[in-house]
Amino acid sequence: MSPVPNRVLGSCVVAEGELMDQLETQRLSANRANWDARAVVHAASDFYDIDRYVRDRAFVSPIVRDDHLIVGDVTGRSLLHLQCHIGTDTISWARLGAHATGLDFSPSSLAVARDLSSRCAAPVTYVEGNVLDAPSVLERRFDVVYASIGVLPWIPSVSSWAKAAAACLEPGGTLYLRDGHPYNSTFDYERDDELLVAVGPYFQREGPQRSDEPWTYTDGPGVHAAENYQWAHGLGEAITAFIDAGLVIQRVDEQDSIPWQALPWLVRDGAGEYRMPADRPAMPLTFSILATSPS
Repeated sequence: MSPVPNRVLGSCVVAEGELMDQLETQRLSANRANWDARAVVHAASDFYDIDRYVRDRAFVSPIVRDDHLIVGDVTGRSLLHLQCHIGTDTISWARLGAHATGLDFSPSSLAVARDLSSRCAAPVTYVEGNVLDAPSVLERRFDVVYASIGVLPWIPSVSSWAKAAAACLEPGGTLYLRDGHPYNSTFDYERDDELLVAVGPYFQREGPQRSDEPWTYTDGPGVHAAENYQWAHGLGEAITAFIDAGLVIQRVDEQDSIPWQALPWLVRDGAGEYRMPADRPAMPLTFSILATSPS
């Protein structure tokens, strides 16, 4: 066997594996601080309009409204919402009849989620934890495990994510993921000529992409803890990760709409989704995978 490689940092010799663990911890801390800052902005945004959930006890988020068509009836079923953020989608699943639990690593996000659930009288349980540690953090299994929009780019390993999600499923349970299509994450978003020019990676070869832009996807001010790290994962990588986790894939879909204005020239449709203009060819903006755990 080859010896574990070492690197010299100042006067310290650090094993390669230990260095990678330190980097991963630093990136996770930066991402957590970034999402803590986003929670404050998002809670006050028109994009989330959280007061609507209080005013209208029957209101279901547009994201869950669409995903429900694929996931199916959840009445009386236990549902785990991974990376639940401020909980609007988790509450929506509870309103559709699920016994819902939300998991997120951001304490500020969960504080907003718990307050909103209390104001809505929604029986949702929220748990703080890293999604990759979900099986040990939750110590139980669910009929449905759900994650939608803005999920995989924040995870270094899709394989680890899929295995953690699968381990939270009851035998015969359903795992559903919908996310931004990796194809549109490659584009140059600063252009004003409406050309689609790829400048970012589709495949992750050399670690994550670091950003210190205060931008967030909602209206409102930028975030003060701007540093964050995101990883590129291709569609094939996600599908293979589900298979390697022992899941049985039922369907894979690509959608030509996305819930936020991912590109400046996308136009909003009557359902609140954004699409390419009618005079331009449609392109995949999100994708989804529906899978089951073997009985």
